[in-house]
Amino acid sequence: MRKPISKIAKITNYFDKHGTTEKAGDVAKKLKVSVALVYKARAQYAIPAEKWPETAQAANTRQEGGSHYKTLAIQPWDYIVQNNLGFLEGNVIKYVTRWKDKEGVQDLQKARHFLDKLIEVNNG
Repeated sequence: MRKPISKIAKITNYFDKHGTTEKAGDVAKKLKVSVALVYKARAQYAIPAEKWPETAQAANTRQEGGSHYKTLAIQPWDYIVQNNLGFLEGNVIKYVTRWKDKEGVQDLQKARHFLDKLIEVNNG
């Protein structure tokens, strides 16, 4: 009996055969997996975000409402996606990253609020 292949392996096998120039949404649709999983597979496949052909790269070239992320070495959303963090963890990262350049202590309070909820959810 054949061992079932993981979804990540399925995606990386696809990259081996077809390359990595297709949009994540198109690959996800063809393989019947989530777009997030395609991003995760790309990270494991060692394709840097700046080489991704789709709108993730275009989105990194601009910022809506301010400039507080433009000087960062790593965009918070790239870090969040590549590390497969959830909504609550992602918001903690976002607010802690920008607090000095945006809303000050209020952003730290927002981060703590999300962290409190994360603790609450995981304490049962």
